[in-house]
Amino acid sequence: MDVPSGFKLNRRSFFILSSLGVIAGGSACGIKLYGQLLEVNEQLVSSRKLSQYEKENLPALYSAMTGETDPQQIKEAVEFFAIFLSKLPLSRRKELNLGLKVLDILPLFFMVSFLPFRKIDLKQQVVFLQKLSQGPAVLYPLFGGLKELMYLAYYRVPQNYQKIEYYGPVAKPNEPIEEHQRFYKALMAELS
Repeated sequence: MDVPSGFKLNRRSFFILSSLGVIAGGSACGIKLYGQLLEVNEQLVSSRKLSQYEKENLPALYSAMTGETDPQQIKEAVEFFAIFLSKLPLSRRKELNLGLKVLDILPLFFMVSFLPFRKIDLKQQVVFLQKLSQGPAVLYPLFGGLKELMYLAYYRVPQNYQKIEYYGPVAKPNEPIEEHQRFYKALMAELS
């Protein structure tokens, strides 16, 4: 290969060229992701429809984070996501979709799989999420936010109360406080 005179491919110039390639590639990916984020618009937010990334990633993420494999439970969780997410402002919905897109490509960077998150098997998803939870601090807000969303969906189901040894109802908005206090006092008496 002919190299122009005065140009030497040494470690420094290789590093500079590689860095420029990474920056250009990252910029192109960022522009593409931003274009895809426009898919989440006001109409989608006000309806109970999920974006393509939400449809593909939320069920897989829910199953991997909660250990739930029952298709009916997963379907109900997805319905909960649609209702819950329809109440979020457009900016939060776009942030969620960006987070899901980042999550989808991260298994490659963590050397778990060459496939996107939604396409790897459950065991690999769990391994990846464990690595992500202990990974770089910059990614923890993504992991923490998604974990909160998954647990909101999981623990809203009364059948799951037993699994965490929770025996009482959550106070409902119109429930008399006395009823809740009576239950709490009975529980404390039982525990002592």
